[in-house]
Amino acid sequence: MIVLLMALASAAPCDSDPIATGPVSVALRDGALGSGRRACPRSEVGLGGHALLLDDTGNLNIYGQIQVQGVVDGSVAVSDRLEVFGRLEAFRSQQAISLAGASYTGLGHTTVGVSALVVDEVDTHVAWLNRMVLPTAFGLYQNQHPLALESGLSAQLDVGEALQLYGQLSVIGSMGIGRGPTQMRLGIAPSLGAELTVKRSFGVGLGVASGLLYDHPFDHLSPQLSVRTAIGKVGIQLDAMLPLLGPTPRPLVVGQLRATYRFD
Repeated sequence: MIVLLMALASAAPCDSDPIATGPVSVALRDGALGSGRRACPRSEVGLGGHALLLDDTGNLNIYGQIQVQGVVDGSVAVSDRLEVFGRLEAFRSQQAISLAGASYTGLGHTTVGVSALVVDEVDTHVAWLNRMVLPTAFGLYQNQHPLALESGLSAQLDVGEALQLYGQLSVIGSMGIGRGPTQMRLGIAPSLGAELTVKRSFGVGLGVASGLLYDHPFDHLSPQLSVRTAIGKVGIQLDAMLPLLGPTPRPLVVGQLRATYRFD
């Protein structure tokens, strides 16, 4: 694997704007597992807030959850074809809405990953994406500490200078490490999307994310929206996801506000 990644270290860059690029990246799962990830390498640091609201109080189980995270992330373009990236939930607070009631405040999950362009043509870019979510939200777990992995392909098709189309297909899996029987899950995370950029400083992204086989045969189908702008080298994005279809309980809405500073 290392030899393959090193062999991919030469090509022309496929992106040069500070505005956020790629599919809508708001995350439904812990550690951004299975979320959209751009194909093009870039060096940047980001700071943002992430929120999730789950409401199943109309059910006899009376259950819901409010989740808020403070996220620090960054990436380094090792070459024009290779990127390493990381994401840390530096602060995570969640409150259960239930008869039992439960809350957690502390460190969240840590994500590390690498992506490499395997196709880099004039208008077509395809990256091999690998991501690992580490169980660093220590006070959140009891007997099992979940370790999650993802591997897949992220593609971008440039339709002129203002319109980009995106597609991603990943295999996601996790296993519980600790006391008791090992719990393993395996699923598929497909997504499609498009982005329209106006004068290289304002963009709107639309997408549809889904999940299969991870928690249920059909996990969710979620429309997505992203509004993006840039001031100098600082990019700002506001993302939202609405999980409309899938088994309950499921989130009503997931959102994030993120600012990034680009170095390259």
